[in-house]
Formats: sequence, structure tokens, C-alpha cells
Amino acid sequence: YNPAQPMLFQIEPDYDQLKKTIIENFKKKSVSVEELENFILTQTPFRETHYKKQILAPMEKAEEINVESLNPKRRKFTFPRDSIIEFL
Repeated sequence: YNPAQPMLFQIEPDYDQLKKTIIENFKKKSVSVEELENFILTQTPFRETHYKKQILAPMEKAEEINVESLNPKRRKFTFPRDSIIEFL
């Protein structure tokens, strides 16, 4: 290990950048979880594991999004694929 050598990958993804990108593209829109995941995978350098817990859950808690699901038993801060995310 050489600390002077630049790292190829960051240890942690830049979640603030991902949130900013999501908001820029979906503000005032509604999108399915499946569509959002497809956008993240194809249009950003992030993976599908980088957005539910780190981005959507805090946004739901802060009331920055509304989540609608066909499943009436959906728990807060969970995002099944059939859910629709409304970005406020």
C-alpha cells in the first residue's frame, strides 16, 4: 500500500453527488423504482445498491419524496420495485 499513489476508486461512493444527479433529473416528477434504478445503472457511475438506503430513505424521512406502492403493507423507508417515487 502506497498512500502517495492516487486511488482508482473511492472507498465510499459520493452519495451527495448521486442525490444531486437524481434530483436534477427527477425534480417535480414521478418515476417507478425500476425506472430510477435503470437510470442510476445506465446514466451514472453508481450501482443499484447505492441509492435506496443512502438516498431514498433519508429523502422520505425529510419529506422530499412521496412513495406510493401497490402493497398497502409497505413499511416506510423500503422501496419495492412496484413503488412510484414522487420527487417534490
